[in-house]
Amino acid sequence: MGRQALIILLAAIMSVGTAEPSAAQGKGGGKSGKPAPAQSQENYEQLGQVPVGLLAVFPTGARCSEVASPFGSPVRFDGSPRVNDHFGFHNGMDIAAKEGTPLLSIAGGDVIHSGEGGLLVGNYVWLRYAPNDTGLPVYLFARYQHLDKPSPLKIGARVTLGEIVGPVGKTGTIGPYFGPAGFSHLHLLVFAGDGPDFTIRDAVVEASVYRRYLDPLAVFMKPTTTFDNHVLSTLPDSEKRIAIPYQTADGRREPADTKMVWPIACARS
Repeated sequence: MGRQALIILLAAIMSVGTAEPSAAQGKGGGKSGKPAPAQSQENYEQLGQVPVGLLAVFPTGARCSEVASPFGSPVRFDGSPRVNDHFGFHNGMDIAAKEGTPLLSIAGGDVIHSGEGGLLVGNYVWLRYAPNDTGLPVYLFARYQHLDKPSPLKIGARVTLGEIVGPVGKTGTIGPYFGPAGFSHLHLLVFAGDGPDFTIRDAVVEASVYRRYLDPLAVFMKPTTTFDNHVLSTLPDSEKRIAIPYQTADGRREPADTKMVWPIACARS
């Protein structure tokens, strides 16, 4: 082999060994199995990804689907460490339920986005809730995800309090951790914003004015609350116990004049 041919061969071998990861491998090159963070940990914390510690308290005599993994939890419902592109931080709350269980709109609102988000998201639908609908001083942007089937609701449709928005499912959960069985549950993600406008980026809706993450349990707090996770995290434990309003399968609500309901119907003992 001539000297020039040998140099070309060695250069080709070195280029293969040092090649950049392909798009199919992702930014991490496919070695660690961890999604690459979209933002720095500091930025996520500034947006409200901090442990809050709110606790759902259901009325006596009500049988409701409880929180399996709360907002901010670094572990899954079974105690295993969470792996995601949020530095292991849980950006919503999980409620375990059987596939096909109807999911309810937590308030009156508008359908603003829907689709299929792949691994970790699955089928999803976004709803926007205005202060007039909730009685709260902020706009809420809520994503219901892992739906068993795409939501039947059309973009721009108006939904009423307690209306069915889709069925519980496990789309987006079948894969690296849960395996072929997946995990049937609702992951509810909530952003708060100071105005109705928003932008859409793939499966994410972002409020245009002062967008921040909000512990989903905070939506059931008093309207006088400061809807900022940093402030909520400093509340005494007694104020972190949140009384949950609910709706039954036949449409009855407790309390009767509530503007908000738990996203899965409860039963009365």
